[in-house]
Amino acid sequence: MEKRYRFLLIFFLIIGACAIGISFYVQYGMEIPPCIYCKAQRWGYFLLVPFSIIGLLIRQKRGTLRFIQGTLMVILWFAAVHTFKEFFGSTCSCVVGATKWEIFGLTASLYSATFSIALFVILQFFLKKK
Repeated sequence: MEKRYRFLLIFFLIIGACAIGISFYVQYGMEIPPCIYCKAQRWGYFLLVPFSIIGLLIRQKRGTLRFIQGTLMVILWFAAVHTFKEFFGSTCSCVVGATKWEIFGLTASLYSATFSIALFVILQFFLKKK
């Protein structure tokens, strides 16, 4: 059981670091400035790194994974609001119908929402398994 939780914490440490790296590449390498919702999602992924490190250092790994699960729900909420703003209205710097960048026709915020749901479900599956 402990080995599985340790693997998950290392997995989320890598996911958080990669997400932050990609977001900084998009901001500085591609010169696409983030809006407030992009920054909020970035902070969510940024929190995965210290939560994972703390989880690896303490005995309550399962509790730390629950914090990570909560963080994924916060990321999902910001990503969903961001996607809605991009497609239906704009109070952020993302203009209606003219999103900053797309991959295969889908916006980055939609990918973030889908990715956080997938990670949440995977984590829930491993935490329910005894």
